[in-house]
Amino acid sequence: MEFKDIDATKPDFFKQLEVYYRDKIVPCKKSKEEVFDQIDRVFGLTLLQESDLKARKLDSYHDVKQAFAVCSHLCIYELNRNSASKKYYQYHEDRFSKEYPILIFYSREEDYLDSNCSLLQFEIKIMQGIEASDIDSRSSGFKDYLNCMYLLEWAWTMNRF
Repeated sequence: MEFKDIDATKPDFFKQLEVYYRDKIVPCKKSKEEVFDQIDRVFGLTLLQESDLKARKLDSYHDVKQAFAVCSHLCIYELNRNSASKKYYQYHEDRFSKEYPILIFYSREEDYLDSNCSLLQFEIKIMQGIEASDIDSRSSGFKDYLNCMYLLEWAWTMNRF
């Protein structure tokens, strides 16, 4: 099966994804710390404070000001702009203003990672990995993992970065 043969409109879409990604699915759930370390090693991360965001006039971007007010447990990191992150920034800037950086949000309370760049969000979910039990039970987490793999590959194919 080739990527172009996958049809997201068919009822067996997730079965198609299982077949296509069979050799790429490795059960190895990583901790948030391991994912952060990997992202930091590959791209570099800068922890931002609320004052940093305000100074750069980012306090209204994606409700960051509200997020800080409500979530004292929220950490916001900026993905460093370099050759490793170039394709993510190109994708992000094609969809948003060039003045906004790619941000990674980490909620300590919910132990959850998120990003304002959908492409990086897919990559983060794939980096986090999947538990063997999710694969065996074909859980919603497993379907989300497969979907992220598909959407990431689709984005790379369509955008040709």
